Amino acid sequence: MSYVDIVSRFGELTMRLEPVVDPEESERAAWNVRITGKGPLQAGPVLAREDPDEPQTLLEFFDDINAEQRGWDGEKRWQSLFGNVKITADHDQVNSVRLYIEMRGGPVPQWVLNIQSHTDPGLFAQLGLKLDIYMRAVLGEVGEDEAPARISPHDAAAIRAASRHVDPPWERKD
Repeated sequence: MSYVDIVSRFGELTMRLEPVVDPEESERAAWNVRITGKGPLQAGPVLAREDPDEPQTLLEFFDDINAEQRGWDGEKRWQSLFGNVKITADHDQVNSVRLYIEMRGGPVPQWVLNIQSHTDPGLFAQLGLKLDIYMRAVLGEVGEDEAPARISPHDAAAIRAASRHVDPPWERKD
């Protein structure tokens, strides 16, 4: 299965988004969302169905962050149908996008996870594109062989560091 990991700046937190077909509306996108972190932190998967009443889809939300990766004022928000996954983003006007993620799941009473993640704005450059291709593959609109290859977070960090002409943290001799 194809998925995208959004890894925090220092690798302590990962949000995995896996496209799936909405179980009640086969033409609509849905996402299995998981959070993992250092130590025992793990939540999900939670099914996040796209809300047709929201002003943006999740893909458009990430594309909007990418378009303004140098910074913006205020907050950007996305939430799933029924609000079981909510993502709010703001920019520190320096070099980080802060994602505030709220997930709810389980039987009544539900568990709730609220977490903040600092991420590199450059991470969003290909995120929307990859998720779109993976989602279209799940919906049968494009073949699995057309989906881009998955890049590990370690390799992605090395690519970002090389593009900034900076040694990745594991290769620094500080």
